[in-house]
Amino acid sequence: MEFDLKKTPRDKLLIQIFKIIQRVPYKITPFDEKEYACKEAVTSNLEQGDARHKSKMLYNLLMQTNFEAYKIKTIFDWKNLPIPKEILNILKNSTTRQPHDLIEVKLSQYNKSYIDPTWNPELERLGFQVTTEWDGKGSTKQVTREPLEYFEADTFNPEDHDIITDKEEYEKFAKALNNWLKESK
Repeated sequence: MEFDLKKTPRDKLLIQIFKIIQRVPYKITPFDEKEYACKEAVTSNLEQGDARHKSKMLYNLLMQTNFEAYKIKTIFDWKNLPIPKEILNILKNSTTRQPHDLIEVKLSQYNKSYIDPTWNPELERLGFQVTTEWDGKGSTKQVTREPLEYFEADTFNPEDHDIITDKEEYEKFAKALNNWLKESK
């Protein structure tokens, strides 16, 4: 992906980058935390991914185009999303509250925005909160409609927030959610 950094206004460039990443279909996919910064495969070849992958891609592209960006975590609750109860009920040992990745961008000395490209546009018809119109100057819609608290990603520890993830159970949940999203197209 190439951008004309000299001719494109910053807000328009931010919108272009956001839309490229937002169009990547959402799918819970394995993620390697060690590879969070600037890895070419994630920067340009992402075919599907969840918030971790999409935030990583956004962060990398923003850094490559000279934006001041920061990795952010928040906590959301799967229950606050339009996911069928039978899928949510898979999470018995795991909490439905889970960490979520997004990016903070400093737009000026006084203005920052939170950018979350998680939900691809096709998910709006299922009831997900999708950013369809954005001016590149404020924040995009957040992962859920519920109030969120933001944390620096580098110092975030899920255990400090009573987040429990049973790996086997969460894999079953991810598979069921991915299948439901695929079937709902």
